[in-house]
Amino acid sequence: MNKNKFFSKIKITLLLQLMLLSSCSKLKYMFKSDKEVASDEIQEVITSIENKDKEKLSSLFSVNTVKAVPELDSQMDSLFDYYKGNKEDFTITLVMEDASEKNGDYYNLVSIASDVTTSVDVFRLYILWGQIDTRNLDDEGIHSMYIIRFDDDPNSHYVETNGKVTCYTYWGDGNDTLGINIGKVYEKY
Repeated sequence: MNKNKFFSKIKITLLLQLMLLSSCSKLKYMFKSDKEVASDEIQEVITSIENKDKEKLSSLFSVNTVKAVPELDSQMDSLFDYYKGNKEDFTITLVMEDASEKNGDYYNLVSIASDVTTSVDVFRLYILWGQIDTRNLDDEGIHSMYIIRFDDDPNSHYVETNGKVTCYTYWGDGNDTLGINIGKVYEKY
């Protein structure tokens, strides 16, 4: 059997396993780049925030996070008050995966960071998102979300090194605290 046919059969087998083990909505992870998927997910979050749509935003969180954070409803109210303006642009500044497959079980936990420019301000988002978890479907969805105004992030300054200008990515406070976390930053020891 030639190499191309072999890899085609593997792709088809993996696709069928994914369809059987998870919902069809997970197929988007097979056909888009990590950055495209992250962009779609950040867009869903931003739209939910701008529409003040608690039901939609809550549905983006994992079932286990919703159960573990009884104050999620009030956190959403605080988020809706904190976020100002309508999105004009956003930039994905980080997509980092922690994926594993063992004994036929697969999970993919993704860290996504984004800078969002609105008509009023610039915000930094960091989201820890369980995209796929065949071990525990209740862990699929957002685990933690952090947001801060760009100007309030002490690590948001630009650095020039060898003619290249960079800006530090926002990671929240580094604790990946479940739920919605506003204005928290990583503090050095």
